[in-house]
Amino acid sequence: MIFGIDVSHRQSGLDWSEINPSVQNAPRICDFAFVKLTEGATFNDPYANTHAKKASAVGIPFGYYHYARPEVDDAIQEAQAFAEALKRAPVPHLRPVLDIEHRGTAKDLTRWALSWCHHVEDLTGLRPIIYTYRSFTTVFNNNPIILPSITHSITRRIADYDLWLADYRTNDDHGHLVRDVVFEEDADADGPFGVPIMHQFTGTGRVNGYHGDIDRNSALSLKPLRVGYRRPTVWDTTGLKQRIKTLEDALATERYISRSFRDKLSELRVNWSKLEKGLTDV
Repeated sequence: MIFGIDVSHRQSGLDWSEINPSVQNAPRICDFAFVKLTEGATFNDPYANTHAKKASAVGIPFGYYHYARPEVDDAIQEAQAFAEALKRAPVPHLRPVLDIEHRGTAKDLTRWALSWCHHVEDLTGLRPIIYTYRSFTTVFNNNPIILPSITHSITRRIADYDLWLADYRTNDDHGHLVRDVVFEEDADADGPFGVPIMHQFTGTGRVNGYHGDIDRNSALSLKPLRVGYRRPTVWDTTGLKQRIKTLEDALATERYISRSFRDKLSELRVNWSKLEKGLTDV
């Protein structure tokens, strides 16, 4: 298990050089960090670049998060604001995050979140993670929504995006495996989301180099957090399976098959194998 923090201008006094112990082989306190970059359509966190540069300087991989204001702004406006700020910021190691903590109708909130995530992915090529509290997860629904894209329309649903869950029921500043907070009696507690890939287990944590409260998080691995990771979606896998079936049907009925045809079928089978292992998104 690995541990991380999330910060904003409110933690401007954080001394990044002090977070992890300098003693060789001592356990690390912070393996990753998420830095607030934007809020709404107009606010850019004034300390984002400083946090990002200092985290990187001490070898801590970082990513950025956006604090959503669905009650004020349009999702596409906020996505564009985040993407523009990202162009001016130090290059992140981890995927972008949508921090959404607003109540509304399931239909409206789901469409807003999906619109933001998809537009950011269109503009940056990075698939976002959704952060929210356990009490908010059931507000969303998992109905498929057709969204406009740069080249074509695409269907998305909330379950296509990974969840970073804030759950403080065990708020003791000690890490807990993500599966430890997904209790059997809470089978539907996370709404349409699957098992979280990150768990924010306290909002009153402590780390070296900072004397106030700080959010602390745990994850099983850095791999699903990294830039470039994309968990395959239902729509991706369904489309790929259909393409493979079409080619295999042709292979079974045609006597003469070109080398390029066989090569394409082989490529699709390899991609399908990767999708099943969750290694890529095609």
